[in-house]
Amino acid sequence: MITDSHCHLAGFGKRLGEIVADSRKAGVELMVNCPESFEFDECIKLSREFREIKTCLGIYPCEVPKISENKIKELMDEIEKNLGNIVGIGEIGLDFKCATNESERNKMKDIFAAQIQFAKENSLPIVVHSRFAERDALEFAESQKAEKVLMHWYTHSEKLRKKAVDLGYYISAAPRAVVDEEQKKVIEKIPLENLLIETDSPVPFNGENATPSLARFVTEKIAEIKGGSFEDIAGQTSKNAKKLFKI
Repeated sequence: MITDSHCHLAGFGKRLGEIVADSRKAGVELMVNCPESFEFDECIKLSREFREIKTCLGIYPCEVPKISENKIKELMDEIEKNLGNIVGIGEIGLDFKCATNESERNKMKDIFAAQIQFAKENSLPIVVHSRFAERDALEFAESQKAEKVLMHWYTHSEKLRKKAVDLGYYISAAPRAVVDEEQKKVIEKIPLENLLIETDSPVPFNGENATPSLARFVTEKIAEIKGGSFEDIAGQTSKNAKKLFKI
């Protein structure tokens, strides 16, 4: 069975029941859902409604420049209130496309650090976003002594891939990554023990919004890239996800 270790499901609305059913048919047994913005209540609701859905909560980095300190405290209080309902803190991290100046970047780092510390105090993993900040996010997580880490869609650089693996972090591969020639070379060298599958739904793939059922396609492609069997890839990556998120 397959685990989609990173997706965003709150925006699918009434279609979600059909999407979950399609994912089951594709062999996807678990989906780790993260909020795209502040839809914390909806994410918790979905994890109660569907046994396949597990939820992380975290302050998405692109929201950080726009929100007040009071709002940040409110969100952190909401995460703490739901500790019994979540499997991780995410997605969190750095996004230098959204941070337009040094002040905003520093604010992102402060909130990232606070969430890493919160995760450590509560023995939870973190799911790290690192758009236009791949090296900064990795090195910052290391500097904060982050302990249980998924570097989401972290397949752009062989050098950074190696550093992440050396730190004992997990790396997830998304649909676009497994058809991109350069990213395929990085995926090939990720030890299977450090690899997870993700769809990042609903991020579009081939002109359509992705859904967790695409995790099967990703698994098949990784089996081709690594020269292994579908069953071995699905089994080990699911085992990795269950270990990381304590599912």
